[in-house]
Amino acid sequence: IQHPQGFDALFLPQRPYIPIGTLRGALSYPDNGVEIDQDQIATVLDECGLEHLLPRLDDEENWSAILSGGEQQRLAFARIFLKRPDVVIMDIRLPDGSGLEAVKRLRAGNSQLGIVVLTMYAGDEHLFGALEAGASAFVPKDAPADDVVAAARHAAASPEAFSAADLASAMKR
Repeated sequence: IQHPQGFDALFLPQRPYIPIGTLRGALSYPDNGVEIDQDQIATVLDECGLEHLLPRLDDEENWSAILSGGEQQRLAFARIFLKRPDVVIMDIRLPDGSGLEAVKRLRAGNSQLGIVVLTMYAGDEHLFGALEAGASAFVPKDAPADDVVAAARHAAASPEAFSAADLASAMKR
């Protein structure tokens, strides 16, 4: 696994990893031990539809077994809103709805966030959907790792400019 240097990136897979422990720890993952302001946590949980979890922030649990797939995904989005990375690399398919809707929400919340859509659904419909939603780059999952890294670098440097290897061909079709 290669983590590009020069910018902070978070990966948002279809099924996010939720470590065993407290919800507070899950929200700070992978930066365990980083203190996050309680008011900021409350605001973000409310924005993500997880306000009911606020009283349980310090409960030690296997949260992957307790939270639904959609709640786990929203918890991963809460991480993004709390951590505020330079780039998010995410799948277009999410258990709690469309990845394209998630891209729109992320873009609306932060115009300078680089958003790379990484997907096995590489058709023109998804490519143009990512462009319209506000993604910074679109990369098929079968692309070489160097292409994913290049897309992440592009997203970090020019978050509001769209990049896709097949864009020119798709526009001609």
